[in-house]
Amino acid sequence: RRALIREIRKNGQYVFNTNPSLNTGELKVMRRPTVKMIKDATDFAVCPQCKGSYAKSAFRHHYRRCAKKNSGQIAGRIHESACKTLREHVFPTMKDDIVSRVIRYDELAIDFANKLCEKYHDPHFYDMIRQKLRQIGRLLLQMKKQNDKIDDLFSIFTPTKYDDCLTAVRILAGLNDTETGFKTPSLATEEFLSLITENHSSSIARTAVETQFQKRKQSKKLLATQSDIKKSESFLSDRLKVARDSLKQTYSLKTWEVLAESCILSIQLFNRRRSGEIERALVEDFKNYQEVNESSIGISYQSLSSDEKKAVEKYVRFIMRGKLGRSVPVLFHKQMLKNVQLLLSYRKNANVHPKNPYPFGVPGTLKGDYTAQQNFVDLQVEIDSDRIFSAESKYAYKNIELALVFKQLKIKRVESHDFAKF
Repeated sequence: RRALIREIRKNGQYVFNTNPSLNTGELKVMRRPTVKMIKDATDFAVCPQCKGSYAKSAFRHHYRRCAKKNSGQIAGRIHESACKTLREHVFPTMKDDIVSRVIRYDELAIDFANKLCEKYHDPHFYDMIRQKLRQIGRLLLQMKKQNDKIDDLFSIFTPTKYDDCLTAVRILAGLNDTETGFKTPSLATEEFLSLITENHSSSIARTAVETQFQKRKQSKKLLATQSDIKKSESFLSDRLKVARDSLKQTYSLKTWEVLAESCILSIQLFNRRRSGEIERALVEDFKNYQEVNESSIGISYQSLSSDEKKAVEKYVRFIMRGKLGRSVPVLFHKQMLKNVQLLLSYRKNANVHPKNPYPFGVPGTLKGDYTAQQNFVDLQVEIDSDRIFSAESKYAYKNIELALVFKQLKIKRVESHDFAKF
């Protein structure tokens, strides 16, 4: 309500300030200056986003968090039964086109979205929820083209619309002329409607699964060679050192971002973890890291030789939440620990939101974090690699890194499986 009132106030002030028939020589602004600060109309500027008048000295602060960027929340164009998550996070950032407009006020689509929001609470699932909703929207639009009697999703759930639904799914998934494969098989395997599950497997799913299997078999995945691994490892180590030393001397946002991207990529490659796991490690998880010493493993520490003690003291680990609620251990060198601690010490300077829970949080956002998978591709581009190899190459990286660790810790090859579990 306050946001709507503020919007009306800004529009009214803009009309008053720009209309000669209404203006009496007075400039109405959002915040009046104090008596001590003598300002005139030239000291103020109009925001092109929301039309509010702000002081030029503070204009950059307003523009960064301008309410117009979240105008979808203010307008609230969505069905009344939509939950708070849909209203504030899912729909405001969804592309405003015919697909999103057809489901905004569809009660069944909104009920389905509410169920997804109840099941998937974490913010990184919002993109998946938007994708599901847009799939439903495209299905509804296609069926409307085929049958003008269809108005909403409720009208689809009748036996007479079964053939129309199958035809729509085939068109959306791109069934070829010979009806032996799909252009987008993953779309055809989605269970759009529970009403047609009985014949969906024979009509759609079998062909889609066979197409997926054929594409996986024919796809070419280039794995990194030993020279690629050495070149990437050397480049990444040098970039970490340069960014760390530069940030210690003088703070720079660009340097901070380079260090953050290098840290998340180095940790991911060394631990051979899913990129989504490392991205969404929490600051609290990182702060609860553990060292291998007498207080952590007790009397077992005394059984280690002096060389073994020096070796294990070089590494620390922490536990984070992984897929399906699993506990995922993350191991890294103490130098990497210092790198991440340096990042955290400059979070405020980098304008990372105070409530952003991720150690590799993106500046200026509450829930954003750097994408390790994209960083992996960017790394290959920066080192001028002749080949862009697949993400499976991170397993090869892990084997090289672990070989060095095994050599330091004097771990036998038969014991390496237990070490992988930390």
